[in-house]
Amino acid sequence: MLCDLGDLASIRSFAESFHKTHMCLDTLVNNAGFISLDRQETSDGFERQFGVNHLGTSR
Repeated sequence: MLCDLGDLASIRSFAESFHKTHMCLDTLVNNAGFISLDRQETSDGFERQFGVNHLGTSR
């Protein structure tokens, strides 16, 4: 399953799909990191580095 950590709808869709096919999650390793020298935004309007590195990995 794929998940775009910069898109809250993608995160929700991933969680819903996972929940439908699995009873529990034993281990989760979040290994996301994004850095940019210029300002970018996620599809939800958050600053991209904050959205991916903090919001996307804390859901």
